[in-house]
Amino acid sequence: MKSSSNTSQKVIVNKALTIVENAQLNVKAKSKPKTKLFKDYFEEVTVFTQQFDVNSLELNDKKIWPYLRNNLWIHMNFVAIGKNNWKNVSSVHIYNSKNTQVNDEFRDVAIAQYNAKELVDLDNVKADIIFLVNMNSSEQVVLENGKIYHRVTDPFYEVAKKVANTIKLEFVKSGSSSISLTQDYTHPTTIVLPPKIERVGYSSDFKIHPALSNTMKQFIPSLNPMTESLLKENMDYELHLKEYYKEVLGKINPKIIFLYAFHYNAPLISAADELGILTVDIQHGLQVGWNPLYTNYDEMPLEGYPEIPDYFAVWGEKEFNNIRYSIPSEKHQPIYMGAPWLEKIKKIPSSISEGILSVLSDDKYEHKILIVMQNQKTIPKIYRDIIDATKNENILWVIRHHPKCEPFSSSDFSTVNKNVLLDAEIDSVLFSELFKYINITISEGSALAVEASYFGIINIVTSKMGVENYQKEVDEGIFYYLESAHQFNKIIEDIQFKEDKTDSEKLFKKVNTETFIHDLLLASKSKKSRHSNIKKKNKRDVIAAKISVESEIVAGLEKASYLANSFKLDKAIEIFKNTRQLLTSLPSAKLEYDKEQMLWIKDARVFQRKVRETFGISRGREDVILIGDSLALPRPLEVKNINFGMTRSYAYMFNNNSHGLKLMPWAQRYLTTTKLLDKWDDLVEITLNKHLVIHLGINDSAERIFSEEQRTAMASLSPDIKKRMLEFAKVYRKEIILSQDNFSYVPYEIFVSNVNKIVMRALEGGVKSVTFISIIPFPESHELTSPGAINNCKRYNLVLEQAAEKFEKVKFLDITEVLTSVKKNAGILSDNVHLSIPGHRALATAIFSKLSIERGNDKVYRAALIGVGNLGSRHLQGLARSNNKLAIECFEPNQANIDQAFERFKEVGTNENITLKFVSDLQSLSENIDIAIIATNSDIRAKVVVELLNTKNIRNLILEKVLFQDSLSYTEIDSLIEEKGVNVWVNHPRRMFDIHKPFLSEIREAKKLSFQVSGVNWGLGSNGLHFLDFLTWITDTEGQDIELEWNRIGRTVEQSKRPQFKEVFGTISGSINNSMSFSLTSLQPVNSEVQLPTITIVSDSIKLFIDEYNGVVNYAYAVDNWKWHILEGEFPLLFQSEMTSTVVDSILEEGKCALPSYETAMWLHLPFINTIKLGIEDLEGENLTYCPIS
Repeated sequence: MKSSSNTSQKVIVNKALTIVENAQLNVKAKSKPKTKLFKDYFEEVTVFTQQFDVNSLELNDKKIWPYLRNNLWIHMNFVAIGKNNWKNVSSVHIYNSKNTQVNDEFRDVAIAQYNAKELVDLDNVKADIIFLVNMNSSEQVVLENGKIYHRVTDPFYEVAKKVANTIKLEFVKSGSSSISLTQDYTHPTTIVLPPKIERVGYSSDFKIHPALSNTMKQFIPSLNPMTESLLKENMDYELHLKEYYKEVLGKINPKIIFLYAFHYNAPLISAADELGILTVDIQHGLQVGWNPLYTNYDEMPLEGYPEIPDYFAVWGEKEFNNIRYSIPSEKHQPIYMGAPWLEKIKKIPSSISEGILSVLSDDKYEHKILIVMQNQKTIPKIYRDIIDATKNENILWVIRHHPKCEPFSSSDFSTVNKNVLLDAEIDSVLFSELFKYINITISEGSALAVEASYFGIINIVTSKMGVENYQKEVDEGIFYYLESAHQFNKIIEDIQFKEDKTDSEKLFKKVNTETFIHDLLLASKSKKSRHSNIKKKNKRDVIAAKISVESEIVAGLEKASYLANSFKLDKAIEIFKNTRQLLTSLPSAKLEYDKEQMLWIKDARVFQRKVRETFGISRGREDVILIGDSLALPRPLEVKNINFGMTRSYAYMFNNNSHGLKLMPWAQRYLTTTKLLDKWDDLVEITLNKHLVIHLGINDSAERIFSEEQRTAMASLSPDIKKRMLEFAKVYRKEIILSQDNFSYVPYEIFVSNVNKIVMRALEGGVKSVTFISIIPFPESHELTSPGAINNCKRYNLVLEQAAEKFEKVKFLDITEVLTSVKKNAGILSDNVHLSIPGHRALATAIFSKLSIERGNDKVYRAALIGVGNLGSRHLQGLARSNNKLAIECFEPNQANIDQAFERFKEVGTNENITLKFVSDLQSLSENIDIAIIATNSDIRAKVVVELLNTKNIRNLILEKVLFQDSLSYTEIDSLIEEKGVNVWVNHPRRMFDIHKPFLSEIREAKKLSFQVSGVNWGLGSNGLHFLDFLTWITDTEGQDIELEWNRIGRTVEQSKRPQFKEVFGTISGSINNSMSFSLTSLQPVNSEVQLPTITIVSDSIKLFIDEYNGVVNYAYAVDNWKWHILEGEFPLLFQSEMTSTVVDSILEEGKCALPSYETAMWLHLPFINTIKLGIEDLEGENLTYCPIS
């Protein structure tokens, strides 16, 4: 009992800590001082949908979230531009079309002068196709003849009217004088007045969710929380309009409605849906990037929303794919429409006045740049900076205002640059007319950039949001990102020599508009047919059916309880099992099941999007597809923070700590292999040349009392009946399970079949590999309540193992083995099912280790780098340049070093042969390593070598100098190397320099030789060994007798910049075999200056003066009377980042390299460190146990 109590307390404490941590994260995220961008405002609404079950907001079994979503976006848009009077979320229609705004006097004028119609006047108005337009809309352009053309809708209207009975329709929303503009329309509209009477009371039965206001307050701070009365007012007016639109549409009886800005038309779209009328949204601007109207519908149920159009008519490929993935319901589909407007405007005559035309066509300007203002209250500073900076250049700056933009003057843009053209005429003419003279556009990310591309114009975006909108174009070099003004000239230079890469077919699909209309008419027939077959349920019948089923359930439970109390348990359990089957007969059973599934699907969508956005993984660009259940997700409490708990998952850790493999997860609670196969095309999509990781099985295999459908159906039971059902199941759980044969969500035989189907589908799709992660076994204690659970888990796991044995590309990852590496068995939470943070981390490492080594038919080598400080990061750059396929694993405890190393790694550029990951400790490195480099400081290197060789299988090892600081370490590690059979080299790379090689044979033939190195403050202790190794190599005297002395004259010692080390100065001299003398001199500086060392070599036949750092060699031969010459050629100093790849490739391919072996290096290092150690002892007057140099 005590143990149970402690566990319970631990769970409570952990939950409390998680809540506190989430609150801290949320506060921290909100308190960061930064400029708030449009996307930051819209992100508030997205986060709100993550934290609140928005689909639970229902009125008469209809979801009201789409109405509220549209209103939130619209209000947020106005608040973002500084209109704080929009903080209270009222229906946008209340702002624009309240009945009191259209009085009787206006109605009379509208009817008499503009032929406006009341509802009763529409009996004779019939149409197959409606094009909805709006007064004062931004799609209106004025043609040369003064007529108003609706540039978005009219090109389609003109074709549609040739195909079917077509009208343009306009609903009056206010008593505005703008109605007079309708007389100037190129194509007249049917004007419809709003109803005189406003119907109310729709929301009388609506009960606001108690958590709604507080959740809005926490996650949407930019808007005021909604009160119940305000929400009801919203709903009443939206539904009032919907009923009115149903009456209007019922009279006109259309098949299709075309509209744009669908978020203002939810009541109309919903009305059309109820009548079986097809709705089509026409693209009028950007739909990708941060645009909230066409992205981030994570909360959308599979059946979609009636308030969103059936079709989204889009320009090109990018928008088509965006709709496919961002609006995840088959009810809502993208369809290509092309760009008839752009073709139309090419034929429209120019209306630019002669005065403006003379400036635009002036050949003196090398560039004519159009700055496109958007809905901005201020001029972006970068615009003023680049205009001022080009005051003396032949650049014409043309400014165009957005219709809703604050008006500016040319002096607002610059007071020093006179080449600024800003005129009301520029704002009113068609873009196409300007495009004849402009060669570059600049905007923060306007949709105009796409249209400009169609005309072959170069585009520059200046905001981060703009880059998000055009990320693909920027990545492909089609668009430019101007982050700061000083980059402008470089971009202009690049533009002058740039080949236009724009693929207009991708931007705007070529579509026959008449075919487009015909296809939609065909689709409208299908919708009408489906609509006519829908039978609406009578509410009374539903209630009666529920009462009937509940009565049967109660009778069954009473009988089962009576039999159990009479000790007839077998019969009682049979009655209970029959009774539980009745649950799925409840009228709301399927609805409750779908509701819960939607919650899990929403979490999976949010989680996937968070990972995709955090790591910039474009759709289709992932290397690894992970399909998992709740074990791949953060726990439910953890998703309550701003980042959705993502950082606690192994999907995040995999991507965050590695490079070369990008993992994209679909992690859905209660996901099974059966559900995966049902939704394979949606969840897995394209597997060609990708790794597939499957982490499923716990939900498939676990013994259950209720099926999933039965469990979710209980939500619609009366509370007392539900309680009785659960109590019986709890009391007799063990007996019920013993009476069943594998009553699980996926029975064993189906699981076997599912696993085989998964493998075959993946292999047929061209997958690189399939990895099954095993099911975590239940603890022994689980047998008390679920007898047979452990053996059942083994049975299911064996299916996964056998699949790996049967197919070469299929792998099995035993999670039990992975978790044994976690210290103190802390890999699993107290529920004995879900992973802890260390467990997630261990699994991320294990998956990466398994996948990174399996890349095609070529050999993939595993490389380990220990220490990525200044020198280690250069080794990392060298590994990144390898010609072999490398899976690099790095361990470094210092985060600043990791950050620096990763930046340096990226400097090398993309190499498809290389993957990189950082691990949290040495134990997390892979078991088998082909080559390791230890680039730590000398004071810990011995400890690292011992731990690495004793815990991992290392084939080849490169050690940095100075090897170790004490003599004992050298001999102990020498024995360990021999015991483990490891090939070990020490990084003395001067042997690789070309500058010395022309004289190598002459030097090696010398019987006596003098070798001198001299300079100031060049690091005698840390670098002296490099020169001694170089001497022994060029004289071929490795392993021979050597004597060293640190000369007393001029020797000093100082504290190094690193506190645990010393720096020494003076001269170390000695001889090898009494025939080769040497001296290494590093003088102490006066003012910390450094004079890089030079080398002087003198023998009886040759003299050399070598300046390696400047690539200069002076030489003289005895046979040439000691006449001095300069060695011709270039001999650049090799950097470590250049040499490491050569050394590593040589070792991996040939088993050898130019570096000295450990044995050779030890022969030099031991006398060197002992000489330095004795000298320091003499200078400082104390005995040392080690030599403090590195």
